[in-house]
Amino acid sequence: MIGTEKRLEYTAISDSVNTAKRIQENSDKNQILISKVAYERVKKQVEAKSYAEMKLKGKEHPLEVFEVLGMK
Repeated sequence: MIGTEKRLEYTAISDSVNTAKRIQENSDKNQILISKVAYERVKKQVEAKSYAEMKLKGKEHPLEVFEVLGMK
């Protein structure tokens, strides 16, 4: 929570949020890209293919990224 009692605002701040934003900035229109960590959590529910390794600002090593194709 950020603000005062009269005006409160909520925001998400974390490395995960920053990583998701940077992956999203590299996606095309109507394309869903997710990190390998996210893919591991949803792989039973979604069809996805390995997309690329991305070097993202603030990350020492490239991250493996998957493209979501649809639901299983």
